[in-house]
Amino acid sequence: MAGMVAQRTLELTAANRRLTELAHTDPLTRLLNRRRFIELAEIERERARRMGHPFSVVLFDLDHFKAVNDTFGHHAGDQVLQAACAMIRDCMRSIDVVARYGGEELVALLPGTSAEPALQLAERVGATLAAQPIVGDGHEVRITTSAGVAEWLPSTESLESLLSRADAALYKAKAGGRNQALLAERCTASELEAS
Repeated sequence: MAGMVAQRTLELTAANRRLTELAHTDPLTRLLNRRRFIELAEIERERARRMGHPFSVVLFDLDHFKAVNDTFGHHAGDQVLQAACAMIRDCMRSIDVVARYGGEELVALLPGTSAEPALQLAERVGATLAAQPIVGDGHEVRITTSAGVAEWLPSTESLESLLSRADAALYKAKAGGRNQALLAERCTASELEAS
């Protein structure tokens, strides 16, 4: 009887671990999902507030990705997205968090990282992606990325404001020709909207 209980406990533990993984992971890219990213980013924001450490976020958008799906099909697009996500994840440190933010948008949380090193990382990611074609369903595809980088404004800025500033920088990168990373303004999202 004790052996059966122990076996059932192991099975339940494994099932719970699997459910947690499913709840936190994007099934296509195997990156964290947006919900889990927000949870971890809020934890990092609180830690940074207490400890006085910087952190930054980077929003990445794979340039003209719709054309990959339209030209080669969604199966090829899925393979290209998976490979691009793996390349981006490989550019990060072990403490960084990368998640699928939506569609072909990804977000990275960079603990202990101020604006300039975060911008350098975003540029390195862009150069890595642009340097080699990705194969999707037998087709070679060149991918570039636009990125918006924002450093958290200590003690006062909400996560929503930080992400809004990164998004505004991403929008400028895309409007300015794509295939580049830009640093967000050092003002709050509400100040950006007012200007």
